[in-house]
Amino acid sequence: MRKFVSRDSKKDFYLLYTLVFGVISFFIYYQFAGNGKSLVWSHDGIPQHLNSLAYYGRYLREVLHTIFVEHKLELPMWDMNIGYGSDILTTLHYYVIGDPLTLLSVFVPADKTEVLYEVLIFLRIYLAGISFSVFCFYHKNPKQATFMGTLIYIFAGWTIYAAMKHPYFSNPMIYLPLVLMGIDKIYKREKPWLFIWATAVSAMSNFYFFYMICIFMFIYAAFRYFGIFSERSVKDVLGWLVKFIGYYAVALMIAAVIFLPVVMTIFGTDRFQAENYVPLLYDKIYYEKYLGDLIGENMIQWGVAGYSAVAMAGVFVLFSRKKKYLDLKLGFGLLNLFLLVPFAGHVLNGFSYVSNRWIWAYGMMIAYIFVKAYPEL
Repeated sequence: MRKFVSRDSKKDFYLLYTLVFGVISFFIYYQFAGNGKSLVWSHDGIPQHLNSLAYYGRYLREVLHTIFVEHKLELPMWDMNIGYGSDILTTLHYYVIGDPLTLLSVFVPADKTEVLYEVLIFLRIYLAGISFSVFCFYHKNPKQATFMGTLIYIFAGWTIYAAMKHPYFSNPMIYLPLVLMGIDKIYKREKPWLFIWATAVSAMSNFYFFYMICIFMFIYAAFRYFGIFSERSVKDVLGWLVKFIGYYAVALMIAAVIFLPVVMTIFGTDRFQAENYVPLLYDKIYYEKYLGDLIGENMIQWGVAGYSAVAMAGVFVLFSRKKKYLDLKLGFGLLNLFLLVPFAGHVLNGFSYVSNRWIWAYGMMIAYIFVKAYPEL
């Protein structure tokens, strides 16, 4: 028992986390089930997400049948029943193909897909909390602060609103902490495997969110470099840059079997090439509601924040310490600037229409600020 609850052991943390997560998740689920609603959104959930998951399960079972029963490897790549006929990989990648969790569909018959669909919603959120906590523990943050920060991270507005509509919208919340932790490991001259595999899985899972992760990966690496190393030079910067590019290239080569055809298809779509109007500023009401929306309702353009109000206390503490947490202060300022300027939403949305679907990364920063500030409180 002493070992179980010791300072170094994390078993008590994850036991408590699992218990609390289960209670809160049940409360959230009951809001739907108690009102006779499922977690499948009528607009995109039925025609896109649910059908894709059911199709993928059937597809995987057919592949396994050809391998173990017919003793041949055959991967169907084209299906005339998708639209007027379409490529299976590039059509279903955005929804299911490449996401490791959707492989569970192979065990679930099509008529039970809705159960798996709902389970995966909460499983993704649960794993996002595990990922964030691992990142916090790597940076030697105390368990109590990490526990509260984890709940702030996973039960913000993005997961309650966006992940209920589009389940895979919580996938980047799993990958980002691991990618950033991989960057830290490389700077500490530890093994690069976490960075390589987290980047590779992210690239295979969903190109859209991987693009955003790459931007935050670059920003984080730059901030950490200036925060870790006091002696800097152009030669040193170039050396680290070459090293990261090498590891990044290895990750993309691992993911290339899925990543490459998807990217080639996306670049050829009319939606990607369309010209979009990008205003200089948002409407006046956006800025009037901005601060309140951080702990309340939805901003426009997918700016779903809705963090626990106690998280804002971490921000106040952060800026009350004049000579500490410079990197977090700069990061907070930069990401808030991204939220205030439409052009940032345009760039982070793949130079398409203005959208702040990257706000899950802002949520990680808010949660981690609270983790660092909690001991000061």
